[in-house]
Amino acid sequence: MSVFFGKKWPIRLLLGAALVAVLATVSHMPRDQTLRIDLGDSSKITTALTLRWEAKRAAKKSDPDVEDWTGEVTFRYEKNAAPRVIEHQAHLADGDYVVEIELITEGGGAVTTRKIIALSGGSTTIDVSNLARPDLAKEDLAKDGAP
Repeated sequence: MSVFFGKKWPIRLLLGAALVAVLATVSHMPRDQTLRIDLGDSSKITTALTLRWEAKRAAKKSDPDVEDWTGEVTFRYEKNAAPRVIEHQAHLADGDYVVEIELITEGGGAVTTRKIIALSGGSTTIDVSNLARPDLAKEDLAKDGAP
């Protein structure tokens, strides 16, 4: 008879099953995740940023027009005061998430993008530096007849 299948095999089997259950559950437990939004030069004209998220598996809805975000945070800034990189700490499980980032520019315009990101602990950077460029904002003002 082998060492593993001795008289204590039921206990070893239960311990092994418990270990597998714990390891499977740990990956779905929320933990600290750092979301870094890289504005780049867009920071010069950004006055507000709204970040929304939901787990990708939850995003598959029967009605795509219904927005049911599981998390949302808004940052507001004075003109020329937004940092190039905005950081937000969220307590989320690892996995794929749909994120929506909405930038409000100094002229009151809004630009929105959606991205799918993978969280696995630590820090995740989302680059939106080309979303609202200062040179485009100035061109739009010039077209409207502003100096």
